Amino acid sequence: MNNRFSPKISEILNYSKEEAHRLHHAWVAPEHILLGLLREGESKAVQILRLLNLDLNAGKARIEHAAQDNMTEENRTYITHLKVTDVPWHRLTTAYGRGTDFPAHLAVLEQMEDIETVKKSLYELTTNMEHQSTLWHATPFGMVFLNRILEKALAESGQNPVAHFLAGELLDFFACILQCFHGGDEMEHAEALPLFSDLLKEEYLWSEEYDEEEDEMRYEEDEVFPDDLFYSFYYYSWQAVKAYQDVLEQVPAEFAQPAAAVRELL
Repeated sequence: MNNRFSPKISEILNYSKEEAHRLHHAWVAPEHILLGLLREGESKAVQILRLLNLDLNAGKARIEHAAQDNMTEENRTYITHLKVTDVPWHRLTTAYGRGTDFPAHLAVLEQMEDIETVKKSLYELTTNMEHQSTLWHATPFGMVFLNRILEKALAESGQNPVAHFLAGELLDFFACILQCFHGGDEMEHAEALPLFSDLLKEEYLWSEEYDEEEDEMRYEEDEVFPDDLFYSFYYYSWQAVKAYQDVLEQVPAEFAQPAAAVRELL
């Protein structure tokens, strides 16, 4: 490609490919070319935009916002309509076993009544959803419901000290999960499964009955999780937060900074 274009055009095209990768897109589209032009900053096209007194930073932000909204309507609908009872938690892996107890812990968080029980359930969920930057089969599903709990916690944070505590903790955890996603995304990986719901295909679910010894033996196999399934643990955890990103736009002042940190990672 570089042999057919001038050095400046080649540089812009390389920037465009980098912008597509940064936005987690598998191809270079017109919006990536525009971002590449703005990033290069010295082309005639950019000079003309400056002569027109256009705000290039604002334009870049609007292009990025439009480009980043690459979630399919089917996945968005699935995420926003999923019920706790739709998920076979007992067949989803976690850092320390299976997600069997996730519904009970999620219910404790949603009630936001007792600080000690909330702390305990939050600890059980977060340590099982992420361990040493590794995410698990239960993680993207847990993120769906934690997003809804975060929305409620932010709304009640002014009147309920438990909700105030929980909102801060969840924002920090979301930042951690998104950092894990970006870390995994920067490495070579397979494509994610086409649909969030594909994570629950029978071929990916573990046994109905939990047997710790059998699970440990399965982890000794060369390919515990197919590559596309494993990457989907990360990709759909990111998509779960993205589906509820509006929750992060208007938050109480004391949560503005952590919420901005999460938005930056989206």
